[in-house]
Amino acid sequence: MRHFLDLRQIQYFIHVYEQRNFSKAAEKAHVVQPALSMQIRRLEDELATKLFERTSRGVKPTPAGRRLYELYLPIIRDMTQAKQEIQALGTSEEMSGTLRVGLPPSVNRGVIGRCLSEFSRRYPKVEVRLIEAYSGDLTAMVADDALDFALGAMPELDSQLPHRHIYTDVVMLACGTPIHGPNLTPLDISEVKGLKLICPSNQHRLGRQFLTHIKSQGISVEHMVQIDGFVASLEFARASDWCGVFPAISLIDDLLNSKIFAYPLLSPMLEFELHLVESAKSTMTVVAHRFVDILEEELENVQMSITSMLDQAQPNAKDADEAEA
Repeated sequence: MRHFLDLRQIQYFIHVYEQRNFSKAAEKAHVVQPALSMQIRRLEDELATKLFERTSRGVKPTPAGRRLYELYLPIIRDMTQAKQEIQALGTSEEMSGTLRVGLPPSVNRGVIGRCLSEFSRRYPKVEVRLIEAYSGDLTAMVADDALDFALGAMPELDSQLPHRHIYTDVVMLACGTPIHGPNLTPLDISEVKGLKLICPSNQHRLGRQFLTHIKSQGISVEHMVQIDGFVASLEFARASDWCGVFPAISLIDDLLNSKIFAYPLLSPMLEFELHLVESAKSTMTVVAHRFVDILEEELENVQMSITSMLDQAQPNAKDADEAEA
């Protein structure tokens, strides 16, 4: 147990796992290779199991080695985070440095202005570099250590990227003219006659889900245009009777200012889920955690606004149904 919980040994193991080579791992750990190899042997002896297969090209983790890496990685991340937090508390200097953030267009339109304004006020010496892209591209950038973190869809099952759920949103059909009674009336898309649809392509998760539903249910679409661009899709929808598929967060300002007609989808029942995706190779800094704290506050505020609007819209929809009957 003493060896198993040795922090230095854990770090050596992670270096070997990620480098797949003892020499490169030793360089990364700033130790000589024999010392590192000895610690790995001790760990294998302590656990009574082989963690790496030695080959002429380096090393390959065994199933036990892969599982141990999954268990060890959070320990290193938590230790690093604890060190950063204590150092931040122990210094009177303002936080500084560079923060690289990746967010999808819907979140940027819904909350980023308030987030950046508040973050810059609290931490004026931190330089923020913000990348806007769809979740698949953002996840790839996090995996390449090009971003400190990103919001996006849950990583694929074989991904080792740490992630946690951070936000769930309602998906709406929106356009510049009313197509289904009062604003925010729940909608079954099969009830829309002469549907002219703006939709993301199969390259994006929301587009795949929506297009799959239309095809499987045999729903008639009069015209369809696929646009892999948020601004173009929204501007097209706002200026016409074409309907776009959007998360509610991206429409919040338009809804508050009565600039668009939007209808929550009952069928297909889609949810727009976002996860906080972090690098598997480095822990998030204190500055990154501070940004996430502000972001979560703003997301919670938006979600409360959306819920309030939907609750207020229900009596109007009920009155309209009774008048029609």
